Order: sequence, then structure tokens, then C-alpha cells
Amino acid sequence: MKLRLHGRYVLIILSLLVAIVVVNSGIYFFVSEKQTEQLKVRLTADTSERLQSQLEKKAIGIADYLVEALFNPLYYHNPEEAYYVIQAALSLDEVMSVYVVDERGNIFHDGTENLLAFGRKYQNKEGVFQVIEQAMPYTKIKGERFVLGRPVIAGNELVGGLFMEFSLADIYQDIQQMEDEIQALHREKYDQTLLSSVLLTGFLVIVGGACSVLIARSLTRPLRQLIAQTERIGDGDFSTFSSIDRQDEIGDLANAFNRMGLKLKQHTDEIYHQAHHDSLTGLPNRARFIEYLELLINQSDVTAFTVLFVDLDEFKCINDNYGHKVGDLLLCELASRMKESLGVENIVLPFFEENSPKPVVARIGGDEFLICLPDISTPDEIDSIVDGFFEVVRSPVAVGSDEVVVGGSVGIATYPHAGYSADELIKNADIAMYDAKASGKNTYSYFRLQMNEQIEIRADIERELRKSLALPEHFELWFQPQFRLTDKCLVGAEALVRWRHPERGLIAPDAFIPIAEETGLIIPIGDMLIENLCQQLKGWLPAISHDFYVAINLSAKQVYRHDLANVFSKRLHEYQIPARHVHVEITESFLMRDEQAAQAMLKELRKLGIQVWLDDFGTGFSSLSYLRHFQVDGLKIDRSFVADIESDQQDRALTSAIISMARQLHIPVVAEGIETFAQADFLQAEQCDFGQGFLFSEPRSAASFKSLYILDKQRA
Repeated sequence: MKLRLHGRYVLIILSLLVAIVVVNSGIYFFVSEKQTEQLKVRLTADTSERLQSQLEKKAIGIADYLVEALFNPLYYHNPEEAYYVIQAALSLDEVMSVYVVDERGNIFHDGTENLLAFGRKYQNKEGVFQVIEQAMPYTKIKGERFVLGRPVIAGNELVGGLFMEFSLADIYQDIQQMEDEIQALHREKYDQTLLSSVLLTGFLVIVGGACSVLIARSLTRPLRQLIAQTERIGDGDFSTFSSIDRQDEIGDLANAFNRMGLKLKQHTDEIYHQAHHDSLTGLPNRARFIEYLELLINQSDVTAFTVLFVDLDEFKCINDNYGHKVGDLLLCELASRMKESLGVENIVLPFFEENSPKPVVARIGGDEFLICLPDISTPDEIDSIVDGFFEVVRSPVAVGSDEVVVGGSVGIATYPHAGYSADELIKNADIAMYDAKASGKNTYSYFRLQMNEQIEIRADIERELRKSLALPEHFELWFQPQFRLTDKCLVGAEALVRWRHPERGLIAPDAFIPIAEETGLIIPIGDMLIENLCQQLKGWLPAISHDFYVAINLSAKQVYRHDLANVFSKRLHEYQIPARHVHVEITESFLMRDEQAAQAMLKELRKLGIQVWLDDFGTGFSSLSYLRHFQVDGLKIDRSFVADIESDQQDRALTSAIISMARQLHIPVVAEGIETFAQADFLQAEQCDFGQGFLFSEPRSAASFKSLYILDKQRA
């Protein structure tokens, strides 16, 4: 049976028959009260400060990882990848919420699968100003929340910000529990002393005072030990344990401190693991893999090793056909097979056992993996391992009643031939992987210095584009007709740009438009195409109908230039073209960047009489909201919906819903990419207004289009 503090105190007083006089008792109570209060204040302050500091360090570690992982999703506008990155943090108990905002302070991702707050302004204006406007970190404690903000930036390019809220409730609860236990201990001691003082007042003053001093010391000594333990915990030493061995309340308090330190260590280990490992497969992430490579490079006895960059081929089809849940299970299965094929049992820790590096498999996002093979660098060794790797990975995986076979493209970079740093090796392995994909996928390729020629080719295209700006005849408009589906009557056409290079011949837009967008050359090219369109229409005016139109696509940079309406107005006036003959097509994703600027631009164009059509409708995130916010004159159903309407019930339902919705809003609809009669019949049955595609005609040069559709109609 445990003898509590009260019983021990009573036994001491009774055995000595000491009465504590009123004056001595008063002094004792006063000193004890002050001493206990000071200890409690100090213990509470130190504990609160150090635990909050520790949480802040952990939060900064998580935020730094998320900032790096979220740069590509923000830059390439990939909410799905951002969602998976955020979920790793949200799985932690301390994390209350994660908000990712774009460079305008609008919420890009709120951590929910349905993006409930997408596009809204982030409410913390102070945090947005400091993180987005000043590109500075932001921290603030609000009640039981610790708010942390970090700019998402790489180099000098800021693409958005990250805001995380961490709960301080557990810390405050632990502190409050500690205060309650100290207060209860003090109150019990106070009551015991008061009772004893009343009973034995006036007897044996000296002996009673001495006993009181001894008792006070027995209470404060363990409290000081607990304060020292708290300081060690605050410094990050969670393995420290109190040596207090008492069968009373102080012993209980010491045990509570020991449990608190153990829990903090567990939480710290979990946070570290989450920050350095993929939450789905448990494999190391990119940061952990780079850390391993750097350790390997710094090993004096390491002279060569190999890095493999693995990208699963056509994995998107798995997600599209079977859903992301099946895709996740497949990734876990493939990760397990990769480890098995390389003989990797423990890929977390340690990386080095008895100075012998171990192979490491890491998942760096999506369907991409990195593999390091230490002490392996000869082609024969690498070929043998990669062949075995392919044999294991390509084995069928059961998905319900089906079997799925997944291939992969592998890029190989060897140290030191392909690079001397971790980043360089990964970059060159990535380049080699894309070379493998270009070779037909499901194969592997070694990095060669010649692969840098791809970068040079891009630079050549940019240089040739700049030269061609002085030669407008190098850029041509080709026209694909659009027909009314009910009677197959020609109603208009879409203008598509082609680059007629003097040496390479006719170049499709996919080969140069992305480069023109990145470099800003799309602005002068777009101006030339607008003038080219007006020139063509000038020659066709006598033969075309009153309602005939040509639709021209606008790029993102054109949409947000301040003088776009003036460019159209000038050319329409110069060539005397009625504005009704010109339509512009804008992809809805462009409108997401700056709604106010886009709305003002659309208003100016429509004021000129130019119709504005929403291109690729249904492929964005907020199609319905944009129909509400922006006035458009028509919709264009993306070819991805049309392509599978014969076999895909979901695409048929979505296409029907888009047409029905547009009809209710009195907005005409064009379906692009029609290639079969079955597609045309379905769209006509659903009362789609217009259609275009190879079933009717491929894109034609201006001369061919004029001969087939303008002159023939005039002769008719």
C-alpha cells in the first residue's frame, strides 16, 4: 500500500509531537506559497516556450518540404499532384489545415479532394501580404493555432504561397495538466500543513520548524528535477527520463513527464518520416534520395554508381479506366516489386551498413521513381539488372477480374560520367528517360552528352522563330470548316497556324507554339495572324454569306495584353471587315489566371462585335462558374469527349449534359474532332449545333479552302 504525502506528513508530526506555532506556520505558508508559485510560473513559461519552439521547428521543416514539393504543381497548375503532396501533411495530428495560394493570393488548393475553397481569396490578408507581396516567411500564433506561411519560390520566380495551421491544443493541454497537478499538489500540501498546524500549534517550535524545512525541500527538489527535464525536452532530447522514484503525487507527475517526452519523440519521428518518405508507398522521397546520393558521393571509397529514372508508361490510362484507388494500389505493388527485384529489404534506414551502401528505391511523385545502384557502373551489370527489373515490373497485376500490364521507360546515368552532383545525375537520368520514351517506350536508354542536343534544338527553334518574325509569309493560316449538323451546311471555319520553314518545311503548331508562348514571341506572331486573317476575309467577302465566320485561337499572353481589342479594331477597320465574321476562341483555363483582366478584355472584344467562344469546354475545373461570371457567345466541346462517345457511357453523358446546358442558356455549341458518322449522328441527335473534324474535312490551306468552299459556293 502506497503511503501518500498526507500520511507521511502526519506520521512525522505525531512521532515528534511537535506543534508549529502560528507565527512559524505563517512564515512557512508564505514562503512555500511564493516558492511553489515561482516554480509553477517558471515551469509553465519554460515548457510553453520550448514546446512551441519545438513545434515551430517541426512546422518549418514540414513547410520547407511542402514548398519544394508544391512548386511544380503550382507552376504547371496541377491540383491533383498538389493534393497528394498536401495529404502527407494533413495526415499528421498537429496539422489543422493546409492552404496553397497562387501569386494573386487566391486559394489554389485547400487540401480537400473537391477543392471547396478553390479560387477564393485567402482570408489572412496580413499573411498574404507578407508571403506573396514581400516573399517573406510568416508566422503567428492565434489562440490555439500556430499559423505558418512560406512563399513557394524557385530562383527568382514566385508562383504562390503555402499557409499551414498547426494545433497548439495538445501543448496547452499538457501544460494545463501539469499546472493542475502542481496546483493540486500545492493545495494538498497546504491543507495538510494547515491541519497539522492547528492541532499542534505552540509545541516544539524549533523541531516543528526544522521538520517543515525538510518537507519543503522534499517537495521542491523533484520539481527542480522536472524543470531540468523540461529544458532537455525543449532542446530536443526526448529520450531523457526522470529518475524520481516516489509513490506519491510527485512520482505520478514525474511519470507524466516521462510519458510526455515519449509521445513527443514519437510525433517527431513521424513528422521526420513523413517529410522524407512517400506517404503512399513508404519509399524515400526526392529529398531523401538526394541526401543518399550526396552521402554516397562524399564516401571516399565510392568510385562509381548508377542512377535509374523510371517513368511508368501510360499510367494515366490506368487511373482513367480503373480509378485512382486502383492506381494507388498498383503503385504500391510495383514499388514492392522494384524492391524485390533489387533485393532491397529495408529502404528507410540505415542507408549504410558496415560501410556497405545499399540499393535505394524512391518515389518522387506520380508514376516516377528513382533507383540508385551503388558499386554498379558497367553496361553489362546495368543491362542485366534493368532486364531483370523489366521482367518483374511487366508481370501482370490482377485488377478485379482483369489483368493489367504496366511498362516503363528507364533513363540511366552513371557516376561520374553523367554528373558529379546528385541534382546533375537526376537531371541527366531524366533526360535519358525521355529519350527512352521517344524510342517507343517500355525500354531504357543511357545518358549521352549528345542528348543535350535536344536543348540546342529548342534554342534553334527560338532563333528561327525570331528570324521568321521579319518574314510574315513564313506563318500561314490553314482553315478547317465547321458545318451545321442538321443540314451539313457550311457556317464557318477555324483558323489554325502553320510555320513554313524554308529548310524544314511545314511545321505543326505543337512544335513551336509552346516555345513561342514561353519566350513571348506569340505576341508578334499573333498580331501577324490577326492581320493575315483579315486579309483572307477581305478576299472572301464577295462570296461568303452574311453569317459566315472564322474563329481564331488566342493564347494566354494575348488574352492578358492591354491592347488586344485595339489590335483587332485596327485590322478590322483597315481591311473593312465586319466584326461578325470574326470569332475568337479562348481556353477556359486562361481565364483562371486573372478573372478581372480577362473579363475586361472579353467585354472590349464583344463591344467591337467579335464573338467570344469558350474552347476545350469541360476540361477545366470551374466551367459552370465561368459561364456565370463571363459572357460568352458559344461553347466548343473538347475533342477528348467526342473521341470516345461511341464506347464510353460517361463521355456520352457528359457531352449530352454540356449540350443540354448550353441549349438552356441559348448558347450555340461546336463539337470538334468528329471522325466517324456514329459520332456525328449522336451529336446531331443531342441537338449539337455545329461540328468540325476529319469526317468533314482536314485543315486546308487558304487556297485549297477557297477553291473547295468559297468559289464552289459562289458558282453554286
